[in-house]
Amino acid sequence: MALPFINKESSVLCNQPLVELEEGAEPLELTNLSEVFCYPRHSIIKNKLMQCKLYNTNVFFIGEGMKDRKKYTRIYVNPFVAGRSAKAPNTSLLEMFPDTEKAIVKNHKEKRK
Repeated sequence: MALPFINKESSVLCNQPLVELEEGAEPLELTNLSEVFCYPRHSIIKNKLMQCKLYNTNVFFIGEGMKDRKKYTRIYVNPFVAGRSAKAPNTSLLEMFPDTEKAIVKNHKEKRK
């Protein structure tokens, strides 16, 4: 669903995933994403994204901010789910998904028992 829209540097969902700078990549907001996937309200897609889990940790992070007195959202994908760069994810991205690495390690250890 979201893989073609993931920016390779910032893991934000966007229209131009190959552009390195997040702003130039035309980040998708919830309203844009709901239109792409034909949902009548952006709250539906927001709930669906927040229900996506990997080992009981979030797959998506929805950040909100203000720019020029206008509210905007950014949708980030967990770098442990879909990393498109050969580099390690930046620390701010890892902070959005703090428990994923521990959950993956825990799951692998449990499988080895």
